[in-house]
Amino acid sequence: DNFVKLYGGRRPKRLNITNFQAMEVSSNWCKYTIHSIKGTDAGGHGPPPEYMSEDYHGDFLITVHDAMCSEYCTSSDYLRSEALAKSSCSCLELSTKEDAISYTKAGDFCLKNSGYLLCERIDINVCNECEMKDFMCARREYDAIEVPLRGRGDECNGGQLMLSSTLLLGIVVLMLLLSLR
Repeated sequence: DNFVKLYGGRRPKRLNITNFQAMEVSSNWCKYTIHSIKGTDAGGHGPPPEYMSEDYHGDFLITVHDAMCSEYCTSSDYLRSEALAKSSCSCLELSTKEDAISYTKAGDFCLKNSGYLLCERIDINVCNECEMKDFMCARREYDAIEVPLRGRGDECNGGQLMLSSTLLLGIVVLMLLLSLR
């Protein structure tokens, strides 16, 4: 269940948490995970590469992929999508109203999608064609990106190395050649 995953496998004796609270917790952790990408990727090697550079399509995209496939981001998007489906409202309608004391910015519900959180922090071209009222647009755009050693953005495989059939065939041929020596 999502709550056990969100709390590191520990479940208190009494866990009185609403779906809204679970949604907010997972959104906050997703945001933290995405916001830590630049620091994680920079490490001792300087700032992360720019989106259009050659280096961008290597380790940096793998780091982004792992964050986007984290349990927090996938749970947050799932819970928010469920809220939209059950309420039959748009994400703009579920956002905090301007006259509310907790108002921070227009479309706050929409902007908690993992794709929009990614665009807010990282210079990645997945939000340019999206209208805010389409909650999953930025995530769908991210999901179409091909990530080296991981597959497409929507292929969340727990961070396991994906072997293409060509690579697998190459390894088999190499093993056969080595065994013939």
